[in-house]
Amino acid sequence: MNYRDIVGAVKRFWQETSPKLRVVVLIGGVTLIFLSIYFISLSSRVNYDVLFSNLSPQDASAITSKLKEMGEGYKLAEGGSAILVPKDRVYELRLLMAGQNLPSGGGVGFEIFDKTSLGTTDFVERINYQRALQGELARTISSLSNVEYARVHIVLPRERLYAAESIPPQAGVVLKLKPGSMMNKSEITAIARLVASSVEGLKPEQVTIVDTNGNLLSRGLFDEGKEASTLEESFYLEVKDRLERTIEDRIQSMLIGVLGPNKAIVRASAELDLTQLKTSKEVFSPVVEEKGIIKREQRLKEEYEGQGTAGGVPGVSSNIPGYEIMTGTSNVSTYNKQQTNIEYEVNREVQEILEKPGKMKKLSIAVVVDKELTPQEQKSIKELALAAGGVDLARGDMLTVQGIPFDRSYYEKEASIMAEEEKRQRNQEMIRLSIIIIGIIIALIILKNMIKAIIKPSKRIEELLPEELPQPILEKVPSISPEEQRKREISEELMQLARRDPQSFVKLLRSWMREEE
Repeated sequence: MNYRDIVGAVKRFWQETSPKLRVVVLIGGVTLIFLSIYFISLSSRVNYDVLFSNLSPQDASAITSKLKEMGEGYKLAEGGSAILVPKDRVYELRLLMAGQNLPSGGGVGFEIFDKTSLGTTDFVERINYQRALQGELARTISSLSNVEYARVHIVLPRERLYAAESIPPQAGVVLKLKPGSMMNKSEITAIARLVASSVEGLKPEQVTIVDTNGNLLSRGLFDEGKEASTLEESFYLEVKDRLERTIEDRIQSMLIGVLGPNKAIVRASAELDLTQLKTSKEVFSPVVEEKGIIKREQRLKEEYEGQGTAGGVPGVSSNIPGYEIMTGTSNVSTYNKQQTNIEYEVNREVQEILEKPGKMKKLSIAVVVDKELTPQEQKSIKELALAAGGVDLARGDMLTVQGIPFDRSYYEKEASIMAEEEKRQRNQEMIRLSIIIIGIIIALIILKNMIKAIIKPSKRIEELLPEELPQPILEKVPSISPEEQRKREISEELMQLARRDPQSFVKLLRSWMREEE
């Protein structure tokens, strides 16, 4: 079947169809065309993804210029601070841009020395070094989680012959914080120390840090004793926050198992004592039952044995001359004396007690349950919270348990809005799918009618042609004239032609009809 046959079949189908069917065919054709255009555009649509975001104007200009040179398609978003590229090219382009040191953070880094010339003077090299140092510091500071963009300005004075005439370097840092972010004192101190440690001779107190709103963030940061107190305060708040979160999670997880999720709110407030105490204690104890360390020992022993006369009247008269001496009896006398002196070391005990900071001074816990509580339920929840939170009432801790129904109107409203949006998107998907299904059905109907129109003439011809008669009947037919026999032969040939090649038979009939006209 060639092109002309197809065109002829279509024309014939259009002429033979009724007006209603023609309208259906036209609507189906238009729908099919629109569906084809939609699917083609959908398949050829390019999905874009973020290549870089939060770019400075300098970086955005440099990256877009590079993409133009490479012939890559891109889109700008977020007011020009974000660049979108085809999704399948994101990672490759990021690697290519990294090889070109892009984005540079709004300034040049040490890649400025990749291309040097022999005619560069010392002054130019000094300026380039200062620019590179500022750019590298800006990139490093911009990588912090709360910082969106940073600029660093460094003043490097010339070296003087005498040290007394030298001027110390100074630096200024401008920070653009991310929306909703804040910088605490420890982070500002870290930035100041980072800049100071990167520049020779620069001290942290000579670094000025401001934000894009003009607020001086480094005010009084390095006053005498201020830095230590700031770090101590930051440490205290961090420890306090961690402890409170731990206590809240313990009680909350327990109440979730008892009451279910989102049925209770727990908040804890801890007061800590971060004072570090060091106590020295010296204890003296007496020696008991000769138990101790002997420092010195001295022993003295005297013994005497001999004869002597013992007698007389004791008193004065017997010892005055002129009195009569009375003789006495002679006997043996013995003398024995022992003396021991022991000096012990003094029993002394020295203790040095170091109490680490972080001692709990007071703990307050509040528990709110999303329903009215009976006295028994309130008592049970209070006892559980006392045990799980480590509450010590003797220390002055407080625990409050209240049953108050939560106001969930806002969340219900948000949930209903989200449900409506989800329903709308689902309806759109159903409409889109219905249109596609209807278009496919119409296309199938049109295709079916076209096939019927092409095959219909051959079937009509077969119906009009006489069928072969059975052999017994043909034998009974009487003899016919030659002209009649010729007509029959022609009819048989036409029937065979119609069966063998219906299209040629149709052409033959058309030619006969034209001749008759």
